[in-house]
Amino acid sequence: MSISPSTPTIGALLDLLVEAERASLAFHLRLAKMFAHQPEAQAVWWEMAADEAIHVWLLEEARAQLTPEQLASPVDPEVWEQARAIMALSPEEALNRLQTLEDAYQTVHELEHYEFGSVLDFVLAEFFPADFQREFIQSQLREHLARLARLRTAEWRQGVQAVR
Repeated sequence: MSISPSTPTIGALLDLLVEAERASLAFHLRLAKMFAHQPEAQAVWWEMAADEAIHVWLLEEARAQLTPEQLASPVDPEVWEQARAIMALSPEEALNRLQTLEDAYQTVHELEHYEFGSVLDFVLAEFFPADFQREFIQSQLREHLARLARLRTAEWRQGVQAVR
């Protein structure tokens, strides 16, 4: 099969995902700053940012283990489009819309939904051992949910204003 220069590759996918994780890390750091006046919320956003930094590292490590041929191999077009959809989400627009901690909470839920979707499934299945895949997904979901649960109720979050 001949690959045209515009055919997305595994290397390009990993680069795109690293970029998305870095954007997510920056987004969570901005949330920590916006809610610095509420220490519980600030701690949650710092911890979520740390998770994103780990994701960047894992993706970079996965990329480093691949041969040039593997990096140049074509990626499933559906996975590529889903990754591009993640990149289409604008953290800056989301930050501009935030008025309360509840807004931030809902936005993070939406972003996490995209991140834990089929793109992450594809990357884990392709580049990581099965035992790691199961443990990683379970621990990330458990930890993220536990962190977000520390942000109390929707009513309480609605009363915590974002500071710009």
